Amino acid sequence: QSVGRSSTTAQVRREHFNEVINQRNPTEWTQILTDKNGEEKSILRRMIPIENDLAELEYVMGYGMDITSLKKKEAEVESISRFPLENPHSVIRVNFQGEILFANHSARKSPLIQESKDAPRLAEPLKSTVQKVSESNKPVTKTTTIDDQVFATTLVNVDGRNYVNIYSVDITESKIE
Repeated sequence: QSVGRSSTTAQVRREHFNEVINQRNPTEWTQILTDKNGEEKSILRRMIPIENDLAELEYVMGYGMDITSLKKKEAEVESISRFPLENPHSVIRVNFQGEILFANHSARKSPLIQESKDAPRLAEPLKSTVQKVSESNKPVTKTTTIDDQVFATTLVNVDGRNYVNIYSVDITESKIE
């Protein structure tokens, strides 16, 4: 579609217009259009019924907003938010009491997270370090052994936040005895 008035664009608008007239409810949709330079544009369209004092339809107000930059930012945020999930190493976020706020798949498969009847919990060697990190506000890097697995772990109290991020790599196979 082009930014001009193609028959498809006009048909979609007419369908929404008729919906507003018949149901007397506002409607909105996003149209993807291509401008004269071949760039895709996302246009948020809204139509709102306006009634008079007798609850009769007076007119329909419609407008469009270019939300292309918003859509691009949403895509960036979504991509960045996948980063800890896709990380092959353990990424965990806990509050200062050591309660798990987030754990990626790698962490949940590791002994760093232990199942309990109430909720998954952080392994004890790390839980005590969380308290130290939250009090000192300084990152701590340590080697931790849990169930014969050795982990190189960094705990970071994120400035201005009420949580600690834990980044951990299983180094069991690379550990020199």
